[in-house]
Amino acid sequence: MIGRRIAQHMKQQHWTGVFIELVIVILGVFIGLQADNWNNARKQRQAESELIRELRSNLVTAIDIKSNWIKGRTKFMHDLADGIAVVQGLDDSPSLSADECTALWQSGINMFSPSYNPTLIGLLSPSRLGIIHDAKLRASLLSYDSSQERASVYIERVTGTVVMVADQYPGAFPRRLNPHSADLSDATCDLGKIRANQALQNKLLSNLGRVHGILRVANVELSQLNKLKSEVDAYHP
Repeated sequence: MIGRRIAQHMKQQHWTGVFIELVIVILGVFIGLQADNWNNARKQRQAESELIRELRSNLVTAIDIKSNWIKGRTKFMHDLADGIAVVQGLDDSPSLSADECTALWQSGINMFSPSYNPTLIGLLSPSRLGIIHDAKLRASLLSYDSSQERASVYIERVTGTVVMVADQYPGAFPRRLNPHSADLSDATCDLGKIRANQALQNKLLSNLGRVHGILRVANVELSQLNKLKSEVDAYHP
C-alpha cells in the first residue's frame, strides 16, 4: 500500500508526499529493529538473572558440603597425628583411644576430597558464562574452574600411592566382621606390633602427609568458593 502511494506521488511529482512516505517506511523498519533488539536484550537479561540464581544456589551447596567435609577430615587428621604420637612414644598416653585407633587403620580410606559440584561446573562452561556481561565476574568463575582441574590432578597423584595399612599389616590391625558397620567390618589396633614395625609407622606418616595435603587443597577451594559467592551476591544483572 505504501509502495503504491509512493509510486503515485512520484508520478504526480508530489515530492513532499514521497519524502513523508519514505520517512514512514524508514521509521517503521527502525522501530521494528529496535523492538527486536529490546526483546533480545530482555531475554538476555532474563537468562543472565536465571544463571546468577543457579550459580548462587549451587555455590551455597558446594560451600556447605566442602565445609562439613573439611571439619570432619580435620578431626580425623588430628586423631591420626595423636595416634602416631602414642605409637612413637611422643605422647604420655599408655594406649590408643578408639578414635585414634580408627584413624590409624583408616588412614588410607576416604581420603578423597568431595569432587566439585557437577551442576556448578556445567554452569561454568564458556557457552553459559558468555551470558554474564561483567568481565571481571566471568574471569573469576573461569579461574575457579581452572583451579579445580589443577586440584583434581594433584589429588589423583596424591591418592594414587595411598597405603591401605589394615590390609598390608593384618597382624597390627586384625579385622572382624561387623554387620552394623558401614564397611561391614572393623579393625582393632595391636599397639605392640605397630610400635615394633618401623615400616608401618613410616607409611602411617606418609598417609598423614597425604591427608594434610588434601586438606590444604580443600581449604583453598573453600576460600575460592566463598570469594565467588561474595562476587555473585554483589552482582545484579
